[in-house]
Amino acid sequence: GKVALITPAGIIESGDISRTAIFMSTPLVQTVSALPPFQHYMRLLANTSKLSEHCETNPIQEIVRLQTAHLPHYNAAVASSLRDGPIRGLHFAFQSLARSSNQVLLIHGTADKTVPYKYASKMHTLVPQANLVTISDGGHDITTTHAFEVNDQCYFTFSPTITRTNLADEYNRLGRWC
Repeated sequence: GKVALITPAGIIESGDISRTAIFMSTPLVQTVSALPPFQHYMRLLANTSKLSEHCETNPIQEIVRLQTAHLPHYNAAVASSLRDGPIRGLHFAFQSLARSSNQVLLIHGTADKTVPYKYASKMHTLVPQANLVTISDGGHDITTTHAFEVNDQCYFTFSPTITRTNLADEYNRLGRWC
């Protein structure tokens, strides 16, 4: 098989999770945020928020804002991930992958603030057969901000017949070449 891990979590240490995130993931905060008046207030904020035309919006923050307001259990799911995983405690999964015969591609950005880049080398140690690709200045959303680099790496790693030349031809044919 073939496995691509793109800015993966799973082995983050507690010290790398912000105090705010830890506090926000506590059962008390999650209970309060699930109450109907709080949910109503969040929907009201999301629906009436007018951003200045001069202000650039971070699309990821905008998605999170809308999900928080309109998906009733979104915050609880994120909080559970922070508390219980899959952000932490998955060393066994990476060790299992290392014992497999899968071809593994590990892509990580150097500017990732969600899963700091130092975890790329830790994951690579756990899965030594992985091909580690570092994307300079890539954040946690590299599939969006560095889509062509991520796609190229997946193509070149998993499709041995594809070369840079015929990939460029294919992108040009589809009208998707930058």
